[in-house]
Amino acid sequence: MAAQAHTASAQTAPAHPVALRFGSLVEASGRVVRDAVIVVDGDRIVSVGAGDRAVPKGATVRDLRPYTAMPGMVDVHTHMSFWRSRENPLGTGVTRNKDSVVMLAVENLRKTLETGVTTVRDLGASNYVDIALRDSINKGAMVGPRMYVVGYGLSRATAGRKVAPKYRDPANPAQTWTGRGWPT
Repeated sequence: MAAQAHTASAQTAPAHPVALRFGSLVEASGRVVRDAVIVVDGDRIVSVGAGDRAVPKGATVRDLRPYTAMPGMVDVHTHMSFWRSRENPLGTGVTRNKDSVVMLAVENLRKTLETGVTTVRDLGASNYVDIALRDSINKGAMVGPRMYVVGYGLSRATAGRKVAPKYRDPANPAQTWTGRGWPT
């Protein structure tokens, strides 16, 4: 809920702070703050407090007291550009161009924020789509979590799995990074 409220406030960019008022806030330490107030100015949290005194003069107040706020979560293994459907739950056998993949990834980014995940580590995407997503989010052109990305993922060949030929080349520096040889 905090991610939704924050996203909405960042998109409209009010000239004055927004005070998000929650019934409670669970801190990273586990301590619970009752009648919590999170003050957001632009795209930054500027203060966290409790009660009426925590609301700055002139701030727009969003009453979210039926809800509990918590710090954003981190998902350390994602592929934001992967798209699955009910018809194809594994997302296999589908080839899409980069532009289509980016457009489909927008929903993954939105859903990720809505679940309270504010930072992701994306472990691989074709055509450097993950880098394009990260850069668009950082420029403010797209709404999404903070992204740490790798571009093409590194993987060893396994039964039934194809690996890009450039990763099988013994002269490829990726082998040096991993410290082991690649299967041929």
